[in-house]
Amino acid sequence: MRPILPVGLIFILLTIGVQPAASCTIPKGLASDDLKAADVVVRAFLQKFEVVEPNTKARLTLEVREAVFGFRSQGEILALWESPTGEMQDHWTSSRDVLVALKRINFAEDGVWYRIIQPSCAPPSLMEFNAQNTWRLAEAMHD
Repeated sequence: MRPILPVGLIFILLTIGVQPAASCTIPKGLASDDLKAADVVVRAFLQKFEVVEPNTKARLTLEVREAVFGFRSQGEILALWESPTGEMQDHWTSSRDVLVALKRINFAEDGVWYRIIQPSCAPPSLMEFNAQNTWRLAEAMHD
């Protein structure tokens, strides 16, 4: 019976070892350090949501209504949203009136000049525009 225990432990370790590592063991809220890196925070209307890579990447067409932080004139912009958790929806189901924190991309890809900030284990900085989310975003950016 003794040899069964080490063999069983090795089997368990190998089984666990080949599983993909969970990207987030403890989800966190909006990350102030990451949001402070935002070049622009805008209130916008989400015109178009296009999946580029299933579960991980989408291109959004945003009609900027107002700049909350940083200089950005009103008008249409394209933004890339990459989910580090691989849990991105395949279509947009929330409000299209959004508040979003963006980081400039150095070299435009297919007309996309901005990236939506979403650190690992944190929700994306793309949320419904309302008083509570505006407060959460302002609080996170000024911690």
